[in-house]
Amino acid sequence: MHGRLPDRTSSNAAGLAAEGLRERKKRLMRQQLSDTATAMFLERGFDEVRVAEIAAACGVSEKTVFNYFPVKEALLMDRLEANLAALWRLPIVFFCENNGYGELSAARLVVSVPDISVRAAGYGIPGVTVDGQDVVAVYEVVSEAVARARRGEGPSLVETKTYRFHDHAFGLPERAYRDAAEVDEWRKRDPVELFRARLLAEGMLDEAAVNALEDAVSAEIEAAISFAESSPYPSADAAFDHVYTNPIPIRR
Repeated sequence: MHGRLPDRTSSNAAGLAAEGLRERKKRLMRQQLSDTATAMFLERGFDEVRVAEIAAACGVSEKTVFNYFPVKEALLMDRLEANLAALWRLPIVFFCENNGYGELSAARLVVSVPDISVRAAGYGIPGVTVDGQDVVAVYEVVSEAVARARRGEGPSLVETKTYRFHDHAFGLPERAYRDAAEVDEWRKRDPVELFRARLLAEGMLDEAAVNALEDAVSAEIEAAISFAESSPYPSADAAFDHVYTNPIPIRR
């Protein structure tokens, strides 16, 4: 048989070129998403951060996304970003602040497991529960999760068992869903007071240094309150500061 063989060289070259273009587009997309996520972190701060979905594709090992969420949102731990983060071994730390309540609902009444961290097993990632009143313990656990992410080993789930001394919002009927004895018992383990006692016991600070630090913090708080009370009311346009898109056109 004298049939002509297909020109595999040209087809291979075309395939490699197409693959190279796809990889280039992917790199550009990752960089754009990473930049977007970083900008959002800087603008919105750490509280209630919801940028894991956007930053998930960054794929940059030296950057770590910190996804903070309260206990009530742990009910949605089977959401898309947790699965994709595990699948793609992304540098994300899922951090659950479990204060025992979701607004007015006790966690024990709405969550099927006592520890949120066990849900990590469903994604094949580490899950750790730590005493949220112990500053040093939280630091050590989170440090390991961040280091793991930066080593390229993928995401982790950290759950801190802590407590909310005050209501979810001012004016809510506190006694309707928890009693005073429970609050008083948890106040005995105030993390600030526990850490203060630890610093003194280990000789890292003396009473004079602790008092000076507390005075400095109190002065900073008072200055912030004075600034707020003496400042003019913001304009209507300020309502759209620190959101995803700014400015947002106002419909009148």
